[in-house]
Amino acid sequence: MAGGRCKMAWTIVCRPKELGGLGIADLTRAGVALRTRWLWKERAAGIATNTKDTAALALFQAAMVFTVGDGRSTLFWTDR
Repeated sequence: MAGGRCKMAWTIVCRPKELGGLGIADLTRAGVALRTRWLWKERAAGIATNTKDTAALALFQAAMVFTVGDGRSTLFWTDR
């Protein structure tokens, strides 16, 4: 390590070996995916989410589609 001056771009290092990288997991993306899963589990359990994690919340809102049904589990202002 050269004090924050890496010899290789992190995006290249995180690529799969088949694409010329080292196959190291990108922990930033893995963390966002994990926090998005927590949001999904909270929603499935009927718990209101009070997260300030904008990346996970944006991914959750973009990926999920809710069916209104009787309206008990759908949040009027935030669900699409």
